[in-house]
Amino acid sequence: MKTPLEVNKLASKVVQYGTVGRSMSISEQTVDADAESFDGRRLMAAKTAATGRLVAVLNQFSHSIFIAKETTFDVRVRVYKGLPAEKVVRMARPVNFDEWLKRAAHALEFQHCFLRDPDTGGMLLSKAALQLYLHDFAQLELSRKMDVCTVWTERALAHLIDAHHADQRERGAKEVWELACRFENHGVVSEFAAVFHSLCKGLGDLSFGMRTASAAALFALAEVPTTLARMPVAEITRALLAASVVPSNREADGNGVVQVLGALNKFIGTKQGAEAFLAAGGVAHILPLIRMPQTEVRRAGLVCISSALELPELPAPALLQVCARAADFVALGESADDAPSVRTVSYFLLAHAVRRAWAAHPPASLAELLTAQSVLVVRGIEVANDDLAALTESGKEDSTAMLNAEALLEGACGCLWSLCGCLTHMGHPVEIGEPAIAVLLPLALSSTQPALGCIAAGVLSFAKPSDALADAAGEEGVCARLLPLLEHLVNRTKLTRRHELLGAAIANWSQLASEHNRLQARGGLGRVLALCSALSDKSAATGRIALRGLAASLHTVLACTAMQLSSGDAIDPARATAPVDTEVVVQALRLLGSTKLGKLYGSGCLFGLARGASTGFDQLRVNEIVGEAGGIEALGALFRSAVEDGRAEALGSWEQGVAHLSSAALWLLVYDEANATRLTRVGTDLLMRIAQGALQVSTVVQTMCVGIISKLMRVEYLSSALMKDGAGSVLAAIGEDAHKSGTQRVLAATALNEVAQSEAFRGDLADATDAVMVSLVNARGPGGNEDMQLVACRSLARIAFGARKRRLLEIGATRELLRLVKAHDASVALRELALNALLNLSGEERNQVVIAKACIFHLAALLYTPPSELCAQHVSEILSNLALNQANRSLMYRAELVLKHAMWAGLSEIDPEAAVEGRPRERGGPGMHAGSNEEGEPHGLRAAAARRGKGKARQGA
Repeated sequence: MKTPLEVNKLASKVVQYGTVGRSMSISEQTVDADAESFDGRRLMAAKTAATGRLVAVLNQFSHSIFIAKETTFDVRVRVYKGLPAEKVVRMARPVNFDEWLKRAAHALEFQHCFLRDPDTGGMLLSKAALQLYLHDFAQLELSRKMDVCTVWTERALAHLIDAHHADQRERGAKEVWELACRFENHGVVSEFAAVFHSLCKGLGDLSFGMRTASAAALFALAEVPTTLARMPVAEITRALLAASVVPSNREADGNGVVQVLGALNKFIGTKQGAEAFLAAGGVAHILPLIRMPQTEVRRAGLVCISSALELPELPAPALLQVCARAADFVALGESADDAPSVRTVSYFLLAHAVRRAWAAHPPASLAELLTAQSVLVVRGIEVANDDLAALTESGKEDSTAMLNAEALLEGACGCLWSLCGCLTHMGHPVEIGEPAIAVLLPLALSSTQPALGCIAAGVLSFAKPSDALADAAGEEGVCARLLPLLEHLVNRTKLTRRHELLGAAIANWSQLASEHNRLQARGGLGRVLALCSALSDKSAATGRIALRGLAASLHTVLACTAMQLSSGDAIDPARATAPVDTEVVVQALRLLGSTKLGKLYGSGCLFGLARGASTGFDQLRVNEIVGEAGGIEALGALFRSAVEDGRAEALGSWEQGVAHLSSAALWLLVYDEANATRLTRVGTDLLMRIAQGALQVSTVVQTMCVGIISKLMRVEYLSSALMKDGAGSVLAAIGEDAHKSGTQRVLAATALNEVAQSEAFRGDLADATDAVMVSLVNARGPGGNEDMQLVACRSLARIAFGARKRRLLEIGATRELLRLVKAHDASVALRELALNALLNLSGEERNQVVIAKACIFHLAALLYTPPSELCAQHVSEILSNLALNQANRSLMYRAELVLKHAMWAGLSEIDPEAAVEGRPRERGGPGMHAGSNEEGEPHGLRAAAARRGKGKARQGA
């Protein structure tokens, strides 16, 4: 709406003309009956001395010769000579004051002319004098108009407060609207506070016409900020909200309802109005409007919802109410009765609501609703795409219908994008279906529709990937088709949001094994790493040290993709020894010098490459290339910076991720002895401190450090230096510490067991190794596992094979092994190793006595029902060794009786505890047992008798 001050402000001027040099007599000024009119025109007259004719010139103030933009203006001349006559002369805009006088005289056929103030009769001889006069006249005219406006306002107010005549109240509202349409009248109307309250009361009138007229008047008044500041905004907003949801509006004229909604939308945009709207639950009230029968009302309802969604203080419950109406928005988007613009807006509004609800942590109950609507939106995308294709085939590319179809498809895709993002955030990713992937993938690849391409890429970045969808996309799949486009855009165009979303889509779909294989078959890892390098090179070329904005975001997404590609499974076994692309390793190393997340994913890439099978490369060759390229030093420096920052223990922190991946990569890389040497040169002090627990890191990182130290200790020419640095003591402390994880204790014990066999360290590590192994024999609970026990039993069997049997007895090794043999839940493999260790210990006299006293009946039970053939062999040989000691004669005799009784009674097993008390438990029926030979004689007794005859102790392997 244009302001009346711009087009309707009128004023009158007086111009008196006369001939110079003649005598002049000025008569009384005569004013026509129409000198005063509503639009502010005023007739002022002057009498020329020469002819006595009354000449009046009327002009508009906005068209005055001094400020006018127009090139011409009209001069109306009235001549009184008998009957009044009128003449209109059009004159060009003058250059200056004197030129104007000259042209005026020529147009009116005078020789000369001059200007005179009609009130005072004074001459206006300059432009400044005329402007001063016009200014005074304008002030007087404004005062007169205000007086007139006051009268009209009072009259309108009188009609508004008429309690007995509805038509008079409606007339008053319309009169206020007419006055409010001229902005210069607001200074008067706004002084009448009763007008605002009467109009607000009129919004609740039973008459539909009164409600619409009141809303129109309030809207016009709110157009001027100074008037709006005087209005009771909160009260008016609540009244407008109530008037907009009156049930009778469904049968009323849609244009009238739109007037109410338009006024409501105006007041929602104010701070007080927004607060009142939200406090009254306005969102819940206006949401049903999008299902109204009138098309214009549905459109206006969408506008109001849009204004509500733009409010920054909109509470989460209101957002969830909008999302709960998702079915209405989708139905409106699919409706053929509404204009394409309305359908498009409904999709975009739902998308906007879902995006805002996404950040507000929506409840899980909303996921089911949004998932159902996403299916309908996908169907809407397919329909919109078919319509667009039909218009394209008909050759109407430049038509309005074509533009509307593109906008509708864009709105539907944008809505699906928001739904996919929100549902993925809620843990319910959307599987879009095969027909949708056939539409979205070509859109993402489109070069003629960049906006749709950006949105389609966004959908693919959040949609749930599946092998079926990837196969439906064609032989190349999804990633292998998106990657060439991304390479083209990165290398030849300015970075946009589309670049980032294409990268995110590739990262999302490359998680699939099929997509990973397709990319790897086409050199995907090298191409993705090359894109990361290109982004870094472009940033460096522009003088930026670090990547920023879209470049940093895209770099992060691509680095994540590279890590995924390097951490998957091999395409096929034939590629397990494929030649290594040195450039791939070098580019992966470049990530370590990029952004923070680039360093994280670069560590992951190197870890995946070092695993070897992930990319089909030769692991040993990768280790060699990484070492020669300075990867050990780079990873060591990165690991140190992450750990010494002090946040490596914080779950989910960047430091923890970098420390985890870099330490894992180093552990794998030091399997190459040259890399182990490089790491030793970098320094192992940090690894020692972490292994000892002096630095706060996660258990996983600590385990990696223990693994690295254990591997370095096994390198013969490095172990001496490490021993001097205290690596042996560190590993021994870890092995004995029950609070350490089982993996750490196994690593430490294994390393000690291996190093202790060396002649150079056998004496230094013997006692420490013995103590560690004894502590691991029966390690159970959170810090123990069977692997630890297997390592311990195997090591003790080796140690007991030598001359340290008495030493093992003194430190409790025999006692712990006996406990393990008695345990009912021990596995067969573990029991075999424990019995092997006991067999070697049973060659020493004191151990023979201890074993027989503590375990003779358990050995008899194992001989009667052996878990395995090897167990039976070990038990038989142990009993043979025990029989050599005269102190065990009584126990051996009792054990033999127990075995005979069990055989003759046909027991299924022997209860060792009952046998100790002299009452063998009877189970099963009579018959021959698997522990006896064909003659019914137990294997163990015959073997023991045979070995006793030899009089020689036996040892296990």
